[in-house]
Amino acid sequence: MHSLNRCRRMRLNSNTPYLFLNVINHCATLQQFNFYLLVYPIMINTRLSTLTPIKHPLLQHHSILAWMKRDDLIHPWLSGNKGRKLRDTLKLAKTQHRTTLISFGGCFSNHLYALAGAGQLFGFQTVGIIRGEADPDNPTLKWLIKQGMVCHFVTRQTYQQRHDQAYQAMWQARYPNSMVIPEGGYAPAAMAGVGDIIEELSTHDYDMLCCAVGSGTTLAGLAYANRGQRQLWGFCALKNAHYLEDNINHLQRAYGKQAYPFSLSHDDHHGGFAKAPPALIDLTADFSKQTGIPIEPIYTGKMVAGVFNKIQQGQIVSGSKLVLLHTGGLQGSQGLAYLSAKRALKRQQQR
Repeated sequence: MHSLNRCRRMRLNSNTPYLFLNVINHCATLQQFNFYLLVYPIMINTRLSTLTPIKHPLLQHHSILAWMKRDDLIHPWLSGNKGRKLRDTLKLAKTQHRTTLISFGGCFSNHLYALAGAGQLFGFQTVGIIRGEADPDNPTLKWLIKQGMVCHFVTRQTYQQRHDQAYQAMWQARYPNSMVIPEGGYAPAAMAGVGDIIEELSTHDYDMLCCAVGSGTTLAGLAYANRGQRQLWGFCALKNAHYLEDNINHLQRAYGKQAYPFSLSHDDHHGGFAKAPPALIDLTADFSKQTGIPIEPIYTGKMVAGVFNKIQQGQIVSGSKLVLLHTGGLQGSQGLAYLSAKRALKRQQQR
């Protein structure tokens, strides 16, 4: 409490946001102050998500202007769409006095990575229901455990129940006073945080906004906020995921009673979710080298590859002005490097 009083007595200058001053005055405890101190930058500080011009020979050859919306810079681990999707869910959990957050994902899940970090920052117990087996050397799993997440490993067959209400209720009974967050943050509570991107781009001159698609939550939030004003393209990272159109429209209607248009490409998955063939890895590395913008091949890399394909096929025409959304998830590159090293070691041992 003494630390909070010191915060109240700080000499704040005229550039201090009024909303932040209001938070200091109305927090009853230091824990509440710390929560809002950490959550509010995600809510109001969009200056970190800059628009970086993309200088690439393919774009220059086709006379196309493009910028990367750098959501990867928002936060070290609540970056990209992960922090945006969790923003209002964290607020809701605090309002409802929930103590535990339960969610689902694979062994290299960006969503669980962000959730575990959020739990540590904001005082929630986190529980991950993870498809696969425990691996003490997996860098993502090591991070989850370091942040205090309780990890339950289940088979692929059992993991298919993740959307079943009875299965979710079983976990909630095991962890009283808990909230279940669907896989990938797919929920109406995620919509507004993602939709803020459209407002942040309102003064920028562009024709088309592009993003990678996993659960469809980000594209749903963008589509609802965009309301058909500009072209909106999603590039699916999963194979045979034609159900996503319905899921995205369903989430829009669950949030605002109406679904707005978007386009979804199913041709740029490069073999399926978490698949990264050598050609895609090379394209990702070359893009990062050419532009100075780090990307990974699981999500943002597939989006970039999809945009380049559409340019080469003439579906994105000369003179277009594009914004590409960087959805973070750079920790996924560590996972790919780990798997590659693990396979190489296995091949060496088999010789």
